[in-house]
Amino acid sequence: VDLISADVARHAPAVAALLEKIEERLDLVLATLDSLPGLTDTDGPAERSPGRTRADWDELTAWYTGRRGRSGPTQLRAAADQALGQLIANAKRMLAAAGTGVSRRADLLRLAVWFDEADTATAHRIFDAAFGAYPARHLLGGPEEDSGRAGATTSWWDSDPVDVPLSLRERGDRTARGRASRVPDPGLDRERLLAQAQAEANRKRAAAAELAAAGSLNGAHMSPAARELLLDRVADLIAIDQVLSGPATSTDTDANLVITATPVAGTKTVVRCSDGDLTVHDLELRSGRHRRGHRHRRPRRGRQPRVEGDHSMSASEGRSTLTATTSEHAAAERRAAARALLSTPILAAAQHAEDLALVRRHKVALRQTFQTLLGYPLVVEPTFARLVKAVPPVDVPARGARRANGGDFTPRAYTYLALVCAGLMVPGAGEQVLLSALVEQLRADAATAGITMDETLGERRALVVAIDQLIGWGVLVETDGSVAGWGERREEALLTVNQSLLPHVVARPLAGMDVPQDMWAVDPAEREQPRPALRRRLTEHPLTRRETLTEAEADALSRERRDVARALDDAFGLTLEVRLEGALAYDPDDELTDVEFPGQGTVRQAALLLLDALVDTLNPAAGTTALVNGVPVPGVLASWEVVAENLELLSDQNAKSWRAEVAGDLGRLTDEVVEVLSSVSLATPTDDGLVLHPACSRYRPEPVRTATRTRAQRRLADDGRPIDPADEPLFGGPGPGADTVVVPHNQEQS
Repeated sequence: VDLISADVARHAPAVAALLEKIEERLDLVLATLDSLPGLTDTDGPAERSPGRTRADWDELTAWYTGRRGRSGPTQLRAAADQALGQLIANAKRMLAAAGTGVSRRADLLRLAVWFDEADTATAHRIFDAAFGAYPARHLLGGPEEDSGRAGATTSWWDSDPVDVPLSLRERGDRTARGRASRVPDPGLDRERLLAQAQAEANRKRAAAAELAAAGSLNGAHMSPAARELLLDRVADLIAIDQVLSGPATSTDTDANLVITATPVAGTKTVVRCSDGDLTVHDLELRSGRHRRGHRHRRPRRGRQPRVEGDHSMSASEGRSTLTATTSEHAAAERRAAARALLSTPILAAAQHAEDLALVRRHKVALRQTFQTLLGYPLVVEPTFARLVKAVPPVDVPARGARRANGGDFTPRAYTYLALVCAGLMVPGAGEQVLLSALVEQLRADAATAGITMDETLGERRALVVAIDQLIGWGVLVETDGSVAGWGERREEALLTVNQSLLPHVVARPLAGMDVPQDMWAVDPAEREQPRPALRRRLTEHPLTRRETLTEAEADALSRERRDVARALDDAFGLTLEVRLEGALAYDPDDELTDVEFPGQGTVRQAALLLLDALVDTLNPAAGTTALVNGVPVPGVLASWEVVAENLELLSDQNAKSWRAEVAGDLGRLTDEVVEVLSSVSLATPTDDGLVLHPACSRYRPEPVRTATRTRAQRRLADDGRPIDPADEPLFGGPGPGADTVVVPHNQEQS
């Protein structure tokens, strides 16, 4: 097509010139054509070829010459370019959608059927496995670095608790309370800063005067302050050019000082000070006062001076410091970009412009980091970045998608999500689509897949939830109208499709899979890569139970714990914590998680206080086990009766501060508290009760202890009478009466 249009454009001028010559004799040409014999004995009128009328020739001439506007060759070239562009775009989309030879559209229709037949828990797990777009989740709280008192053989039951803000325990929020502090008077600070600046200037002038009076600096004796000023001036010379070939000067007009450096091979300048000597090799240094009109002499290239002694500095130090600072900044940017991808695996330009710019800046290093450490492919394009996460293990809590109001997706919303993606991938789909046309395509696909659809308000709202998810991912953009208007009033909307991102929404092909469980079946090749699997568990999930690790993964955690900790810290800013019952990686910044625990709100406060109460009541020890699905696991079982009693007591104690609709409904409160604790792997519900993992002991409260009384206080009883000396402790330890009081968990504190 491109060659044909190019040939037409190349020959158009010659054809136009010939047509103008023919136009002069067109009447003779037409008369001659009419005199020629034609077809006879035909059953109907014969169709004659163009060129037997003046209109045909006028149209042909106008097409080549452009008499009626835009010329035909120009229009043909534009049409060819547009057709080629559309052809290439369609080819790319078909190849991207094909993946490994299986259409992503077929995969999405299969997913829609699976979602339609699944319950809520299974639907969440199908979403995590098929889309691979779940966020990282981590427990909050922990020391910035391990104290060393607890190690891999220490039980969480015996480890020190982490610091939980008192406001979370008492009020369920992080807001600071109390009277605001007084605003400091800036006038006093200004006077103090001015006085400090004046004193510094006086010290500098005194050091400059001492330095200028020395003249030749070789063998000169001076104060440390004068020597530091000399080092600053020499550093100024080295910063301009590290290699000197002629005399150079460095001037400080404020201090009225000039330092002249002359390169002389083999010489050295030694400056004596009370706290050490300064030796400058290959330079003669002189000092003097700055004169008006004195020109600063730029250094010429030559041999680089060498400075040594107790107080030395060289140009390489400045360069290495700058290089180190730049490297640290780049590493911090890479870490921030990696954390953004772990939190939001699909970054689109419209929703996450800053994070996407950071990812694109470090895409080469990030691709290597994710592929090497976690085995994740990373796709980076101008308009989006897509981190394709692996199928999560079946023993970790499912994430699932969330609606804009924070609620979980229903299986119906998941069904519409798969149908919408399949509808957008229909052959011939363009860059924009009307919502009504998309709905018609959904009905056709649903009928083909055997999925029932109706026109109820609930169905339309489920469709809106699915489209809102695609808008959040950046796959769709509301160009005209809104999707919400369709859900409530069936108002039309125009959507723009990011065709380059759409094929990457589904994380993996589903060819050869007959049931959803095939997606999270253990891959034999995965068992051969225990290190990436272990790092994925620690990076993505709140808690790694030791009993769920394979033998190879447990061995890697034991033998390579320091390497794993260093890799998680350098790449993602996570701190590794290993204990007898398992391991976890927490974020010291308390940011890299989609579920905050400990966190704000009635339910999370109730969950935190319930852990305190149950641990205090059951008093478990290292080695305690409980049955989960008939298998003994580390933990302690709290019966549902004990859980209900403690929650009821906590609800009564916090009735004024907790939300009434939750505190007044014990069944709802229990369900929501158990859901929170299960989502962060701290508890597992069973038929007999709630099994608490030893890691929940991280959040037990510190004992509240009273101050130990002095010897004089212990000599007096409460009524003022002296204590019998026989009751006096021999070595000044706690005496009778009061020494340490542990406040129970269920007592109100002020």
